Amino acid sequence: MMFCVPFFNKVANEPNWYVETMESILRRCFEEATGEAAGVGHYDFWKTSTGRAGGLNSKAVSVVCKELKSALQRSSNLGGDV
Repeated sequence: MMFCVPFFNKVANEPNWYVETMESILRRCFEEATGEAAGVGHYDFWKTSTGRAGGLNSKAVSVVCKELKSALQRSSNLGGDV
């Protein structure tokens, strides 16, 4: 939920709010994600019992969110069509 505000602020600045637009923004963001957020866009990150997400405490989730916000900003600076 911590990522929703920056994500939807980004979407609000786009010319359309189609699902494809949101998917494109997220894909670019996930590609830019580093550190604890690396791999957040992949199934294995979230997989029950073996994925990294299951071992994250609230502080680690905050770190992941911070890194996703940075990745969102970097992906916005790449330009190109969304």
